[in-house]
Amino acid sequence: MRYKGLYHWVFTAACLLVCLLRQPLSAQAEDPMGQNNFFHNAPVLMPDSSSLDSMAFTDIDIYAINLDTCTAYRFFWGFRDTSSSQFAIQFSLYHQNDTLQPFYTGKVKRDNRHTFQLNGAGAFYLKMHFLIPGINGPYGVLLRADTTEHFECNNIPDQAISLGLSGELESVLRGFATSGNPDEDWYSVTVPQCGVLRLDLMNAASQQRLVLSVLSEQQELVNKITASGEGESVNLTALLSTGKYFIKIADFDTCCGTGNDTVYNFSQDKYMLVWSFDTSDESECNNRFEDAYLLPIGTAVRAKLNGVDYRMSEQAWDLDYFKLTPNKCGVLSLSATQVPADQALELTVYNSRRQQIDFAVAACHGCNVSLSTLTDGEPVYVKITEFNGCCSGNNAIYNLSNQSYTLNSSFDDSDIYECNNQFSDAHSIANDGAFNFKINGRNTNNRLGAADRDIFKMTSNTCREALLKIDQIPVGFDLKVKVISDSLNPSSALEEEVVKGPDSLSLSVQVPPNKTYYLIITEDGENAFSNQMMRLRVSWSNKGPEPPVITVIGDTNMCEGDSVILVSSIAEGNSWSNGDSTQTIVVKNPGEYTDTIGNSGEACYSMSAPVRVHSVNAPTASFTIIDVEGSTAFVNTSVASSNYFWDFGDGSTSSERDPSHSYATPGNYQVKLVVSNNCGRDSMVKSVNVTVGIFDFANQSLLIYPQPSNGSFQVKNLSSSPASSWFYQVFDNSGRSILSGKQPNEQGLFNLNLPDGFYFLLLTNGPAEKKLPLMIRNH
Repeated sequence: MRYKGLYHWVFTAACLLVCLLRQPLSAQAEDPMGQNNFFHNAPVLMPDSSSLDSMAFTDIDIYAINLDTCTAYRFFWGFRDTSSSQFAIQFSLYHQNDTLQPFYTGKVKRDNRHTFQLNGAGAFYLKMHFLIPGINGPYGVLLRADTTEHFECNNIPDQAISLGLSGELESVLRGFATSGNPDEDWYSVTVPQCGVLRLDLMNAASQQRLVLSVLSEQQELVNKITASGEGESVNLTALLSTGKYFIKIADFDTCCGTGNDTVYNFSQDKYMLVWSFDTSDESECNNRFEDAYLLPIGTAVRAKLNGVDYRMSEQAWDLDYFKLTPNKCGVLSLSATQVPADQALELTVYNSRRQQIDFAVAACHGCNVSLSTLTDGEPVYVKITEFNGCCSGNNAIYNLSNQSYTLNSSFDDSDIYECNNQFSDAHSIANDGAFNFKINGRNTNNRLGAADRDIFKMTSNTCREALLKIDQIPVGFDLKVKVISDSLNPSSALEEEVVKGPDSLSLSVQVPPNKTYYLIITEDGENAFSNQMMRLRVSWSNKGPEPPVITVIGDTNMCEGDSVILVSSIAEGNSWSNGDSTQTIVVKNPGEYTDTIGNSGEACYSMSAPVRVHSVNAPTASFTIIDVEGSTAFVNTSVASSNYFWDFGDGSTSSERDPSHSYATPGNYQVKLVVSNNCGRDSMVKSVNVTVGIFDFANQSLLIYPQPSNGSFQVKNLSSSPASSWFYQVFDNSGRSILSGKQPNEQGLFNLNLPDGFYFLLLTNGPAEKKLPLMIRNH
């Protein structure tokens, strides 16, 4: 026997079979159970009872087995001695509701006893017949209950035994489940928060190689480990979020192996499962950008790298993401300290767009790791993971740890010019002054590893020279200074020098008028960032003539045929943008005019501020008429007009752009519009036929005031009716309804958000409805 735990139990069962088989038979050729050849005639084989039968080749014996408790049942078959060495029997097990396909089959030879274990309640058939023709003989069958395992029916997820968050248990893995599949033990655990589930599976039977798995509630694999050999213990960790999870224990030979697929290693030896749930890491579930732990700048947090990410597949290890929000330009410094001795960490920094901008790796296991990176005020993400390529011998294995590391953060915003890393953000130094700056960290807007740089912009509307001096350079710090004139081609330097601290650097740059030069300051080559302030001093001096000032005689908004006179304050050396070289020019065409003063062939010159001359057309009068039940709206469509005068033909006038008018009596009226600007005037006359007099609605004269309005107006005389009885709709000029509702208040006040244009306001009171013209002018 291979199973030391079964010696006594099997010996007892064998004795019972021997005694049974040695009973004298009254007629060996007769079969006491000869009628049990069919499923419907099968006698019931009770637990802890035996049956004796004789059978021939043509004989088939079938027994019914009805189990009402979830217990392991063990079958023993035994043969009485016979002269045939070929004596053999085949047996099959069926579910009583499916007699077409057995779920288990086996064979028994002469002088051999076979045990088969059946777990769980159910109704079954046992079917047996000889394999060798012409051979018959007595055999014995014994069915015994085995109650040594507590958790016998947890063979499928639906029957999983619920566990707490920590504890230990003993159980046995053996036999076949009622489905006919090999025995598996399923347990479930419900975790209230993110944490790490730790499992230890010990005391495996010497003939079993166990597989320990953790699965999600949807039975998706979270983590799995297989014992390296029979009888070996295993342990694993799994990083879990809130929810329900399964723990499955199975035999490798039946679930996963290749050399023992048909044989199950029955065992009486109990394994021990010890489990616990660790919630000591408050930032445990920060395994993705979306779940990043918000870390206030200037604080520290303790965290662990352990377990397997519950959202990932097998071997997807724990990651920690943190989010920091600087809200201003500066240098973010990060360090991972108190690192467990068996871990080497990697820090990676991402910008708000989740693009990698910086990283650092530890030099050894247990070593601290740190970095400093520039931020532009946007949020940044920090990812911490174990660096599996840092040290020899650990390139493929992550050392999961139950010990914490500390992530420290600090922020330096002392350099007010920290964000001048791009030409578009260059700081202007157009005036004399001193500027303190640092070269530290990395540039968040550039590619990975792009070192910090400070860019200053020099511009002038006159020819000036900038004297630049940089001092207070840290000892041993190599500073590169470059002056360029084209931001699209920064490699074409006008000036370029390198100085090593604590020496200082001086250079002068001649800046032509209306041209931009850039001063670029970087560290020379080694990315040896400094946390010390350096100083840039700028002194400007004029190198050319004073810029001329242009006096304008006339109106720069010229009518057709007009002209304007431009006079320069400089009498000699003039060079106008239209090609003239006199002090005074006469301009008849629109455009931009400048005067440049400078000697021929010299780079340094002065230029005036530009004067812009515009062409203005004479106005053209035009308008349309909209008649709405006695109130007439006039929509102005004139071109190039700035002044308006309306004559409504009944003695009334208006200077509004888009007026409305209510005529007292019906009739035909001549409406005249006169428009004007500095270049002339124009007029238009149209007839309007008024068919309705004073606007009457339920004996009321309804008027919109003011007209036009910016959307805030009052319908006068509306307040005499109950507010609850009024409804309104607003239609645009194409007749499309765009707003509707009840009258806002009893005073008839409206506050509508509408773009400029002409509208109709429809008012309804029961079956009656009236339209009023509505003109909107927001400016």
